[in-house]
Amino acid sequence: MSLDGYLDQNFSLDPTVTADLYVPLTGQNDICTASGCGAIDVPVGFEGELEVDPTYLINASFTNDTGLDLQPGIDISLLTAGISGIGSIGPAFSYSDTFPTPEIDMYDSSFNLEGFTAIAGSAFDVQVVPEPTTLTLMGLALAGLGLVRRRLKS
Repeated sequence: MSLDGYLDQNFSLDPTVTADLYVPLTGQNDICTASGCGAIDVPVGFEGELEVDPTYLINASFTNDTGLDLQPGIDISLLTAGISGIGSIGPAFSYSDTFPTPEIDMYDSSFNLEGFTAIAGSAFDVQVVPEPTTLTLMGLALAGLGLVRRRLKS
């Protein structure tokens, strides 16, 4: 009979990073994940550079799983005979097998890593240019005001 034991050790680290984009002009915060960022509101008629201050948020979960895997085994050998220097015969019957058992949990732990959780990034500017539709509407509005003024004068 035999009893073999194996220590099974598993580690995993699952980090996630998100970005918080803050726009001082509008006071808007936008949280960005791996799937992307939302829309940032731009004031109507604004043209120029819009400052954005990013902060990167880091969260990491560490998991440790330790278990003991026992495998009892049996070895049976019957009717073996031998003469020194000449050889041996047998065995007449032989059986060998192992019996795996479910893993015995010894230690399981999962916790969030402490330390740097928020890192300020360098501010950057986004160049805002009016869309062609906005320019067209502004042009039509100015033309309409000009026509109204002209009619009022006549």
